[in-house]
Amino acid sequence: MGLELAATGEDVLRTARSMADTVQAIIEREGWKISGRLNICARKVFATCWPARRMSEFLALQTYIRVFPKVLPSAPNLLKGDGDMAIRFEEPHASSLASHGLAPE
Repeated sequence: MGLELAATGEDVLRTARSMADTVQAIIEREGWKISGRLNICARKVFATCWPARRMSEFLALQTYIRVFPKVLPSAPNLLKGDGDMAIRFEEPHASSLASHGLAPE
């Protein structure tokens, strides 16, 4: 017995893997080594299910990065220093933030 992703979840997973593959290809092409600390923040309802299951796959590809998840009770605010990256349900309102959807519309 287990859980299976719905069609939307499968789309999100395919998109995330494609994004990771694209970043990895750029890193390899340019000969970069990314290192350091990455603080990823998300609301509890999201952080406890999707990213946690895929973190080992990401860390296997990016061995020089140390990831620190931060679970918040409300929408993460990167401008106030909640983290380096946020996984959110809501679109960010600040024009200085870059965002990318995980699922097709």
